[in-house]
Amino acid sequence: MDKIKSIIIDDEIRAIELFKELLNELEEIEVIETANNVDDGVQLILDHQPDIVFLDIQMPEKNGFELLHEIQNF
Repeated sequence: MDKIKSIIIDDEIRAIELFKELLNELEEIEVIETANNVDDGVQLILDHQPDIVFLDIQMPEKNGFELLHEIQNF
């Protein structure tokens, strides 16, 4: 069975690290990339086409909903 490819997007580095540690305990999920802002997150999603994205909604400059709006245009 293939692992579920995931990306974590959060502006807080410590939150990314903690979430990544938790997900690494699950054999079914592989964290393939992380980003700490919306623009980098959009690029990672487009480049890697993950199965799931763990996304912080409240981030400075752009929020998680703006990320969703940006990727729906592709």
